[in-house]
Amino acid sequence: MAADSAEARIRRLREKPWGEFDFRRKIPEDEIFAVPGMLWTWEKRMLYYLAREEFTGRGAIADMGSFLGGSTICLAAGLSDRGFEGRVIHSYDLFKLGEAERQRYFPERSPGELGVRDVFDANLGKYLSLVEVHEGDVLSFPWENGPIEILFVDVAKSFKVMDHIVTGYFPALMPSKSVIVMQDYLSPQTGPWHHIVLEKLSDYVEYVVDGDTASTIFMLREPIPQEVLEACRWEEIPPDEKLALMDRAIEKLDTEEKKEFLRSNREILVSGRDRTWGMHYHAL
Repeated sequence: MAADSAEARIRRLREKPWGEFDFRRKIPEDEIFAVPGMLWTWEKRMLYYLAREEFTGRGAIADMGSFLGGSTICLAAGLSDRGFEGRVIHSYDLFKLGEAERQRYFPERSPGELGVRDVFDANLGKYLSLVEVHEGDVLSFPWENGPIEILFVDVAKSFKVMDHIVTGYFPALMPSKSVIVMQDYLSPQTGPWHHIVLEKLSDYVEYVVDGDTASTIFMLREPIPQEVLEACRWEEIPPDEKLALMDRAIEKLDTEEKKEFLRSNREILVSGRDRTWGMHYHAL
């Protein structure tokens, strides 16, 4: 079980221990890599590591955007290898394919009515007993399951979802214990709210480590007042402040490649497309 010191955990996470040879030998890669999804190899290893080595059981795991189970099986396998039982993981998804997902994952034969819940269940197999599944638009699900220890966010495709997570799920995070994994933080064209809102919360949430692309780990350091969370709603942030926060987030990054990911999201904001970006998911 991981030590309680936030500083020790941050130092450990910044060393990216999920990539070490000795740890990788523990990972059931045949199982976790068999489930398709939109995660890089290192992200799957990282999620397994967080569940196996960092999770203490003081809170739940919110797996937000589980799709076919690519993130879920990593978390569940890590918990299983630690001996956890019960529905520790709460997984959220529409479990319905958009056209792009249908073409990429089911080009020859699509599931009936484009629903993939059965595919998710089959992919989880023996680990399904560790998962409470919440099927539907995440906006219809308040958080009602106590403290959150690991919050994995791969569902904030629109500002409405980001608002919902920040105001409804962030209050359940535990200072100096909970980690937030923003899967779309270092990816192009994923929505500027990932960067702007986390930067607006930088007095409370610390940028810990990334894998150069995609997922970035943050840790909650201080309790966030509800009025601060409400002020992070997308339409409550003035346009000039959004640009300033995005530019500040860009400047903090350590490579030009990472900065380019954020600049592509900045362009969504500058062009005014942020108000409609990702809204098609709500119509599926």
